[in-house]
Amino acid sequence: MKIIILKILGRVIATGSLGLVVSISQAAPLIPFSNGNVADANDVNTNFTELETRINTISLTPGPEGPQGPVGAAGSTGATGATGATGSQGLVGATGSQGIQGIPGNDGADGADGATGATGATGATGPQGPAGPGESSADNVVVNLDCTTESLQAAIETAPRHGKMVINISGACVDDIFVRRSVTIRGATGPGTDSITGDLSSFSSDPLDGYNLPAAGGALVQKTLSAAIQLQRGEKLTLSNLTVNAGVNDSAVWAKRNTAIRLDNVTLNGNANGAGLYLHSSHARLAGSTISGIGAAVFAEMNSTVDIHSNNTFTGGDDLEGLIAFTNTAIKLRGAGNIINAGNQVTPDEQPDALVLGLNSTFYQDFVAPGSGNQINGDINLWQSSTMLLFRVAMNSVNFTIWDSSVVELEPSLPGDITLNVTNVEVFHSSKFGMGGNGAAVNINSGGVTGIMLVQDSSFVGLDGGSVSKLNVQLHRGSSMTGIENSRIEGNLEVHGFSTYNMEDLATSPSVSGTVTCFKGEAFDFTLAAPGTPIPLGSCL
Repeated sequence: MKIIILKILGRVIATGSLGLVVSISQAAPLIPFSNGNVADANDVNTNFTELETRINTISLTPGPEGPQGPVGAAGSTGATGATGATGSQGLVGATGSQGIQGIPGNDGADGADGATGATGATGATGPQGPAGPGESSADNVVVNLDCTTESLQAAIETAPRHGKMVINISGACVDDIFVRRSVTIRGATGPGTDSITGDLSSFSSDPLDGYNLPAAGGALVQKTLSAAIQLQRGEKLTLSNLTVNAGVNDSAVWAKRNTAIRLDNVTLNGNANGAGLYLHSSHARLAGSTISGIGAAVFAEMNSTVDIHSNNTFTGGDDLEGLIAFTNTAIKLRGAGNIINAGNQVTPDEQPDALVLGLNSTFYQDFVAPGSGNQINGDINLWQSSTMLLFRVAMNSVNFTIWDSSVVELEPSLPGDITLNVTNVEVFHSSKFGMGGNGAAVNINSGGVTGIMLVQDSSFVGLDGGSVSKLNVQLHRGSSMTGIENSRIEGNLEVHGFSTYNMEDLATSPSVSGTVTCFKGEAFDFTLAAPGTPIPLGSCL
């Protein structure tokens, strides 16, 4: 019991202290109790009374401060309090030092052009400078020339050496022209009205230069050439909208030694033993022009180049050629509506040629659209390793003569691209005649005159479904003829001297409609229409 009372008293004292000092004066002692003894009720009541008295007499006045107790363990951190209100703006600090310059940014877009300012007043004209000898001081000069009162040659002499001159002529200029500068000569009205005619007065011949030119009857003659217009040594000449007549000279225009000439809507008329246009180691570009003469229309040699664009006509003189190319010369047929005509046959047994290629020269056609209207009217003659390649052209009244390792290739893309009406095809000395391709046939039709002859290791390849119509075919001395895809010979066949003949994939009838004659050593391969179809008489099988 004593223990319980003391515990209660301790709790009361602890509860009542809470930071106050308890002061008890003159307090009676409490009656102690012992375990195992009987407590007297009066003693217990006395103790309670005493406790009540002590509680009532507790002083609210703090007593003297006791010694500092030991520091207790740190409590856990409390939750962060709410952020206080933002304080007022402090004073602005002093400006810092300038930093280093950054990398320049990209240029901005150009602004719109400003309005054009008013034209300033014209300055005073300066004094005229001295004219150079025979030259204009301007880089580009335009001259309007009246042929009845002014000299064309004199005007050309004033052309700038490194600039351009355009001379517009009116009327008929009669003079021989030597082009020492690069110039353009234009007719003000057109061919027939505006013209240049040579008169053999000056600059018309070069005694150091002799060239092989065709004479009457086709023979080549070495001679000194004269012309209405001559240019040489790298000069450039453009002629447009006019006519040039050789007059008493040999040729209308003569270009040599790395020169370049351009003709646009021009008529050239050559003379005997000359040409309408003669080229030696030079280049010509032709468009919309007509070239003819008593001699050949065009004669080009010695590494020359002729670019034939559209709507040109070439016509040779009597018994002479339309177009001749010798010695590494290239003729390029680039456009449509071009016509190459042989001259009229006047002398018996002299068949003029429309086209002659010799000494490693070429005639090449660019690929043009169907219906190009290109024509070659007259004989075609190739010799000494020359080449001809055509895609779309009509050839009429033609004798083909192909000599000395030369090649003719006719390669149509569509039926009718190439039409070939011939009298004879003669292929000699390791040469080749090829025709047909891409499934488009070429039909040779002679109207029953003569035929095809191949001699000495020469070959005829192709047809691609076409036919050699109404022709007699002869193969001699190791030559060969090969037809592809149902090709036929509608005529007779002769095979001599270890030559060969082969027609493939014949579906409807024998490949030779007439008789076949062969001699020792020949080889044949016929494909007949069906078993039992008779082989032509004399086929040597």
